[in-house]
Amino acid sequence: MIYVAYASSPVFLQQEKLQTLSGHKGIIHDIAFNSTGEFLASVSFQEKIGYLWETKTGKILRNFAGHNEGILKVIFSYDSKQLATSSMDKSIRIWNVDSGQPLRLLRGHQNMVFGLRFITEKRLISASFDRTLRIWNADSGVTMRVLQGHEAGVGDIVTHEEQIFSSSNDGTVRRWDMVLSHQQVVNLPSEPFSTAITPDGKNVMVGFADGTLRLYSLPDTQLLWEYGEAHTNTVTRLTFNTDGNLLASASFDKTSKLWQVQDNKLQEQQTFTGHDIGVYAVAFSPDSKTLATAGYDGHIGLFTVGTEEKQFIENTHEGTVISVIFDNSGTRLLSSGNEDRATRLWNLNTTPPTLLQEFSKAQDKLMWANFSPDNKWVASVGRDGVVHIYTTQDGQEQYRLVGHENTIFRAIFSPDSQQVATVGGDATVRLWDLSNGSELFSLRLPMSRGENGPWDFDFRCLPNKHCWIAVPLTQGKLVLYDLGEY
Repeated sequence: MIYVAYASSPVFLQQEKLQTLSGHKGIIHDIAFNSTGEFLASVSFQEKIGYLWETKTGKILRNFAGHNEGILKVIFSYDSKQLATSSMDKSIRIWNVDSGQPLRLLRGHQNMVFGLRFITEKRLISASFDRTLRIWNADSGVTMRVLQGHEAGVGDIVTHEEQIFSSSNDGTVRRWDMVLSHQQVVNLPSEPFSTAITPDGKNVMVGFADGTLRLYSLPDTQLLWEYGEAHTNTVTRLTFNTDGNLLASASFDKTSKLWQVQDNKLQEQQTFTGHDIGVYAVAFSPDSKTLATAGYDGHIGLFTVGTEEKQFIENTHEGTVISVIFDNSGTRLLSSGNEDRATRLWNLNTTPPTLLQEFSKAQDKLMWANFSPDNKWVASVGRDGVVHIYTTQDGQEQYRLVGHENTIFRAIFSPDSQQVATVGGDATVRLWDLSNGSELFSLRLPMSRGENGPWDFDFRCLPNKHCWIAVPLTQGKLVLYDLGEY
């Protein structure tokens, strides 16, 4: 039962009851007026139905039925055209106020959702007993960012200007920045496949499915250089050396190439051959004197830059070698196999190179493995949708980072080795904190989950800690996130 009262004095010493709104069968947990006060919405944690009332008459105009458990929170959008409810069933539902029909179901929280607030017409923030806050796109129903830090359930949230304040059962109130990372979408002339940001953060290279290379400036994304015949097939991976004066490209045309970078232009220097099938990945040694390649033929190529010298570590994996990466000493090489689900560490000081260590096999096909810059961690990702973090010293799994809802295609560590960024087929880029094995935030890519890719991305932080993320989307777009000083 709800009472609507009239306050007869400014200090509310006397009130006159105007309406009694009857209809709920359980304890009423939350109510909300629309912006004009014409309507009132109410919910009960003992019921699965919310009600919309006409304030003047006390009549139930419609109900909102769809949650599987009791409802904890209700709010109107700023224009009063939509209503959002959160529930003990871990979900958020958005409703059309005029019709009472459900518009979207928002899933992602792992526990009851207690806090709920619109922060713009198209953005919604929620707080849950899973200890996280989520910022949602209210139109698409996807998570734009996950905020982690509380050590117990989050009960309520308020906003002020560009700040979010959350209260928790851990006895703290935390303040968060509401401003999301700046997203920029660049329309491309054809389908991109790979990308790499220059070490100085001034440019980004894009490799295309038709074999083209294009160089764009940052942050204004002006086309600086292009070559339509860089490869005769898809450019699968790109990587700059540490100084940024060399670029290596890999392709399904069975070759990898070395390019000299100067004055925002590239000049082809060398072509590396020897693989029987396409080359999926390529990596520079720390001194830029050796180039490693990962082949679909199961072999790893080791090429000496500037000479014809080369050797192959044959049959390193059963099927495709999906990634290769040097450690920071250049004496060890990490590889992963797609079909055999193996991540292996090779000693390059022996002739031929010998196997030093094999990490636990993945549950499904692998897509990438990577060293942290300090060599303490190894990250492997793939079709199981989990980020596996191993300690290099003993090969033991330290973290299983769960959050992606689909295949993870690549993992890249931050320069301080404290975070790792991933991109997945669930159309998100996620950043993870290795101090406690939690997700820091996720960025929703402007694509549908049914679309292919993204197959690649790059995460680059400059010496001044200014960070960029670049993601090529197969529908002809390059998505850039300016993370600022991170």
